Amino acid sequence: MANHDEERSLTLTKKKLADIMKEIDFCMMTTLQSNGQLSSRPMSNNSNVEWDGDTWFFASKDSMQVQEISEHANLNLSYAVPDEILFISIEGRGEIVEDVEKKKALWEKELERWFPGGPEDDEVVLIRVVGEYAAIWSKEGDATLDL
Repeated sequence: MANHDEERSLTLTKKKLADIMKEIDFCMMTTLQSNGQLSSRPMSNNSNVEWDGDTWFFASKDSMQVQEISEHANLNLSYAVPDEILFISIEGRGEIVEDVEKKKALWEKELERWFPGGPEDDEVVLIRVVGEYAAIWSKEGDATLDL
């Protein structure tokens, strides 16, 4: 008799994970507050997901998530598409990046809604999430992946 877990096993590569994540614009980013409590907020990756496990987000330099990541780098990204029975959890470390050229390379016009000063604004930073571990649950199967 086959093991139920084996029947649900899904083959997952970094490229396949990145391709799936690119199609899910918003996730919930969970960081650790200085008082030890968790804090979550919706974030858009603007399809900026690299095959090496990195995900990029724009944020205001004075935002809570930037402050929290500066103090405690460990975080979690949760993606969900309930209608498709697709859920992804990414464990990783956050880094604050102020590189203007990288901001320009990742910039999209729709970001002006939140950041009217554009990518050259000193108050706009990037959050680079370096993924370390991923788990996916879907109707096709489940999988985990060390990034």
